[in-house]
Amino acid sequence: TRKETDCTINGGDPGCLPCPEGREYTDSKHYSSKCRRCGSCDGEHGLEVEINCTRTRNTKCRCKSNFFCNTPPCEHCNPCKSCEHGIMENCTTTTNTKCKEGSSHELRWLWILALIPPAVVLTVWLVKRKCENNGHHTFTPSNTEMVPMNLPGKAFIILLQ
Repeated sequence: TRKETDCTINGGDPGCLPCPEGREYTDSKHYSSKCRRCGSCDGEHGLEVEINCTRTRNTKCRCKSNFFCNTPPCEHCNPCKSCEHGIMENCTTTTNTKCKEGSSHELRWLWILALIPPAVVLTVWLVKRKCENNGHHTFTPSNTEMVPMNLPGKAFIILLQ
């Protein structure tokens, strides 16, 4: 309610009127001649009405579906993140989506790096063998030497003859 008239000379209570339902409210005892205006939930900021305003309670807002807010009281919701490589945890009204780590671009480079060293060894072996066959002589190594070949993330040994 809100105060309509002041206290009477006899010391009586002020005259009170109810707040207009759905437009104004008062949530505590007071002696003001005004009610508080009901809040609105701004859809442009990702909000929607959870509980409508009554004479005794303000409007309660929440984030729309696919929006979240992690700083109460929430006046602006952010859109939930979408994941390229799968979801670890779904978006809630208070937390953003948690995505699985890694990207196909990064994984592609891992595959390329994994395939390069064997390809290098095979190429060296094929070139050496072709050179030996073109000279029409066979080479029997009397001493084989092992030389370490260090590449990023991997260590390989190439046999030189």
